[in-house]
Amino acid sequence: MDVFAEYMVKRKKEAKDYAIIAAIVIAGIILTVACFFVIMFLVLSKINIAGVAFVVIAAVWYGAYLLIHMRNLEYEYILTNSDLDVDKIVARRGRRHVEDVDLKEILICACTEDNAFAHEYKNTEGLSKIIDVTGDKANGGVYFIDYNADGGRRRLLFQPSKKMRDGMKKANSRCVHIFGEEV
Repeated sequence: MDVFAEYMVKRKKEAKDYAIIAAIVIAGIILTVACFFVIMFLVLSKINIAGVAFVVIAAVWYGAYLLIHMRNLEYEYILTNSDLDVDKIVARRGRRHVEDVDLKEILICACTEDNAFAHEYKNTEGLSKIIDVTGDKANGGVYFIDYNADGGRRRLLFQPSKKMRDGMKKANSRCVHIFGEEV
């Protein structure tokens, strides 16, 4: 029986995101003030290209708008039989592939809140990469998958739906542990 499930999570903005947005706005203000000084200098020098400076100001704020919207991230998880694909969607415009995981080849998949697998979750020794594609960890339901890829061990942190967790369990019942079920 074929298994197909997809689920999308919106990443919650963190303090780092708000700091980046503030820096973009401050840079926009500084560039705008600098352009006004250039306009004033050019007007006093009787050089009349003030229209170009206003176009530059408009371009600065349009660029700031685009950069701020790039902080809006969503992650889409797609489970097809035993393949889990993860994509990152930036500002609902661009899609970038993040990771592929073959569930038949994983070492373990469990909930980060499950005390039975707390030791495995806390053990980060030997991990070459940790890929965090969670939306809001405060909501709970964060799962981790440890697997081998590109000559090293990796960990994927994500928040699958119930349908996706059930499909993952069907793909590899030995290594996928659903929180709340008996081990």
